Amino acid sequence: LVSAACIRVFGTMAAELPLVATKYAHRGKGLCRITVHIIETMLLELGVNKLILPSVETAMLVWGALGFEACVGEDRRRICGIGTLVFPGTSVLQRYVRADSLTTLPKDVALCK
Repeated sequence: LVSAACIRVFGTMAAELPLVATKYAHRGKGLCRITVHIIETMLLELGVNKLILPSVETAMLVWGALGFEACVGEDRRRICGIGTLVFPGTSVLQRYVRADSLTTLPKDVALCK
């Protein structure tokens, strides 16, 4: 096992990704990007509209590079109201799940279908 993620689905409204981890020796190889891409592909098939996650300040640039943005205002209140995990000192990030904007894979990666 090199990379793993935990996901919770809240109907078609949203799915939560509270944990993504990659073994230290394998970091920097695009495995998180591949994991998020596979999750988004599955969520698209399920008709889920949004992928959300809690993020510490130091990881926000990484998630931003994967297309996540801050979930604020009414969106944040709605997301927090469905039972997602919100940890002290974290921000809630979101990304819409659409076929035309799936997380891109590294150039040297081809997935089996």
